Amino acid sequence: YGENGLLVNISSESIREMYDRFKDRGLFEQNFRYYIKHKKIDDNILKSLSNRRDDFWFLNNGIIIGCKDFTFDNNNVKVYNFSIINGCQTATLIGNYSGHNQNQNFYIPCKFVKPNNGSSTEEFENFISEIAESSNSQKPISERDLKSNRQEQKQLKLKLNKEEPKIYLEIKRGEKKVRTQNQWQTIVNDFYGQLVLSFFCQQPGTARSSKKRIFSDDITYGKIFKRNIDKESIIDLLKLNQYYTEFLEGKDNTDKPYTTSTQENIASNGRLVILSIIGFFVKFKRGLIDIKKIQNDEQWKNTVLEDNLIGNIFNNNLNDDFQIILNSFFMAIILELESVY
Repeated sequence: YGENGLLVNISSESIREMYDRFKDRGLFEQNFRYYIKHKKIDDNILKSLSNRRDDFWFLNNGIIIGCKDFTFDNNNVKVYNFSIINGCQTATLIGNYSGHNQNQNFYIPCKFVKPNNGSSTEEFENFISEIAESSNSQKPISERDLKSNRQEQKQLKLKLNKEEPKIYLEIKRGEKKVRTQNQWQTIVNDFYGQLVLSFFCQQPGTARSSKKRIFSDDITYGKIFKRNIDKESIIDLLKLNQYYTEFLEGKDNTDKPYTTSTQENIASNGRLVILSIIGFFVKFKRGLIDIKKIQNDEQWKNTVLEDNLIGNIFNNNLNDDFQIILNSFFMAIILELESVY
């Protein structure tokens, strides 16, 4: 890129040599931080080093090296007064790797950047700092973001949106919001995961307190997004959640339904637990949970956690006073929880 930039494929052998020679001599001086262990990132890089070296170029973002000057001659790049300003994690793991195939060479994208010739020390420092700040300050990618292009996410979105009533599932941050007649017809996939995990899988604690596991834990993710989708039950679950929101807001009532601060606290924070309890009652009513046959804790756990509820949760023709009856049911559960609390 003119006189100031060079984009090349650098060999893993060169990275190892560079790391061995300069790791304690300023190799990461201009990086915002030195190597910090991060299990998920480290495991992914190490897995690539061990099993997918030929694909490393595709799987890794590469590194950026800032320098005072560089020269390029055929297959050699000579670098002067340099530092890795982005890619410390990658370079450190490559440099320290000692697996069975450590001598198997592969290539990784590398960008060299330098200021204009004749720049002062201050101009050099400012140039490198600006690039380091820019290349390290993009919006962080979340576990949810990493799953947004998965086939199961796209298929779920299509299936929920295919027929009336349509459900608009947001699987990517920044998607254009869809205006709908009913609030329950739009939902973000992380909250969708919380509802499914609570109501169908009877795990409201994980859904509320360990929300990150929805996308970071493969087993939890599979329970939510790789299950057989039954749209009828999903629709009714979303409606049930909306009914609970209206209950909290005291819709059609002059006063809020709860009378004590403890009840209010349970009502505000216990949404997922209450929906889970209702899911348990529905399973029990339909004979999907037979308490008499449960002999020990392990059987109880396996029976309750089984995701076997399909079909409509509500009757097709609801009475006009259904909301009032449901609000009373919500309140009854809150009163029971208050006695335990």
